Amino acid sequence: MKNFIANTETVDFWVNRLKEHLEVLKGQPIYEKLLSKVKEFKRRIEKDEMEQATNVVVVGKI
Repeated sequence: MKNFIANTETVDFWVNRLKEHLEVLKGQPIYEKLLSKVKEFKRRIEKDEMEQATNVVVVGKI
C-alpha cells in the first residue's frame, strides 16, 4: 500500500460507503469491531498522506 496515493475525497467517499453498508449490522456485536477497523483504515490513509506531503515539502526545499 506504500505506492497507493489517495486523495481525501476518495477516502471519505469509500469510508462513508463502508459505513452505509455496516448500518445493516448495527446492534450486532460485530458492528463496533468492523466500524473501528474502518476508522483505523481512514486514520492510516490520512497519516500516509501527511507523511507524503511532508516528504514533498522536504524534497522541494533541497
